[in-house]
Amino acid sequence: SSVWADTQDTTVFKAAMSPGNEVPPVSAPGTTGSAAITIRVTRGVAGNITAATVVFDIDYTVASQTTFTGLHIHNAAPEANGGVVINTGISGTNSVAASGSGHISRTVNYSSADADGLKYVTGLLDAPENYYVNIHSTTQPGGLMRAPLLRTSWTFRPQMTPLQETPSNTTTDAEGAAALQVSVNRNDSGVITSGTVTFDVDYRLPENSTITG
Repeated sequence: SSVWADTQDTTVFKAAMSPGNEVPPVSAPGTTGSAAITIRVTRGVAGNITAATVVFDIDYTVASQTTFTGLHIHNAAPEANGGVVINTGISGTNSVAASGSGHISRTVNYSSADADGLKYVTGLLDAPENYYVNIHSTTQPGGLMRAPLLRTSWTFRPQMTPLQETPSNTTTDAEGAAALQVSVNRNDSGVITSGTVTFDVDYRLPENSTITG
């Protein structure tokens, strides 16, 4: 099937970053942050990810002069620490000086040749509860503040055929390709408070058909 060919999907994760989310918790009064992680992927014919872009947008507030030495996505559940799997390139030798409030934006690109990168992007999209975003500093090299990744948008691309009806329809010559966009709003605790669903369907139906639902 060519339903997936050259499709591009966007998923956004948003979360509040806190020193208290570190394992163990970090004491850093006056330090807060919010993260928006945008992932854009290109899928091949079978639906597998063939390229990806990960955009980090971090708003932060620090109580005193701070040097950020890392901004990563790690692979672990909220109560555990895990290894770095998506790296922005911020490091001890490529640090960011911060004071007061500010914004950090970094973009990471993966091509079809980046098998490990695409593996972790796929894992993040499949099970975001097993990943977190973490920012490190000279005073807290293990992590100054972090946040679990909470999805705020989904894209579904089901292939529609009469054979998937119950009971199966074997007599109608028709097909469709749907793109369902789900967007939600969350409160500070991560609870979904509202949302929208957008239906976009390309179809081929027998002549003179009427769509009733």
